[in-house]
Amino acid sequence: MKLSIANVTLVGTSHVSEESSDEIKSHFHQNPVDIVCVELDEKRYRQMQQGEAGFSIDEMIKLIEKIGLPGFVLSIIISFFQRVLAFLFNIKPGYDMITAIKCAKKGKKELFFIDQDAELTLKNFSRALTIEEVLGIIPRALMYSFHTITSDNKDVFSYYDLRKVPPIELVRLVNKQTRIVFPSFYKTVIADRNKYMAGKILSIVKEYPEAHVLAVVGGGHMEGIAGLLKKSGYKSLESTDQEKSE
Repeated sequence: MKLSIANVTLVGTSHVSEESSDEIKSHFHQNPVDIVCVELDEKRYRQMQQGEAGFSIDEMIKLIEKIGLPGFVLSIIISFFQRVLAFLFNIKPGYDMITAIKCAKKGKKELFFIDQDAELTLKNFSRALTIEEVLGIIPRALMYSFHTITSDNKDVFSYYDLRKVPPIELVRLVNKQTRIVFPSFYKTVIADRNKYMAGKILSIVKEYPEAHVLAVVGGGHMEGIAGLLKKSGYKSLESTDQEKSE
C-alpha cells in the first residue's frame, strides 16, 4: 500500500511480509528513486546486522535502569511476537526494511534512517504509562473486542492474511482502538514516532527538493506520517495503489 505526496512516496509495509518486499522491489523497478528512507534508527540497524544477542543479568538490569521496566517488558513482548510470526512464515523480522536498504545500496541511492532511537521510545513509554492505565487495559480491551465482534468491523478481520500487508481499513481500526484502549502506547510508540519520522522526511525534502524520495514505514505509520506532511503544507496528497481501489 502506497501514498504519494508530490515527489515523496510512502510505502506502508508489514515487517514479516514477503509481499512488502516484493512491493518495494517493484517500486524501484517502475519508478525513479533518488533517496530511500527506512523506519529504523542506526543503532537498531546495526543490531539487525549483528543478529539479536541475548542479555546477561547485569546487562538486563542496566537496560531496565536505562529505559524503565515497562519499556523493557514492551520490547520483550514485541520481539517475541515478531519472532513467532517470522518463524511461522519463514521470514526474517524486518525483511521489508532490509529489502529497501539492499535496493538502495545496489542502486547507489542516498539512504537515511528516519526512526527515533528505539531506547528513547521505550523510555518515553515507561514514563507515560500509569498504574491506572495498566489496571484499565484489560477491561477496555475486553469492551472494545466485544464491540468489534458485534459490529460490522468484524468483516475487516475476516479476510486479513498475516502473510500480507494489512488492508488500510484494518490499520485504521487498530490504530483507533489502540488510541482508546492503550493511550500511552499509541502516543509514544505510534503518534510521537510519526511526528519524528515526518520531521525527518521534511528536512530531507528541504535539503534535496528535486529528489524522488521513497520512505518505507510500517503500515500503521503510513497515514499518520502522510497526514503530518500534508498539514505541514508540503504539496497536495494524492492516493495511489490500494487507496485508489477502495
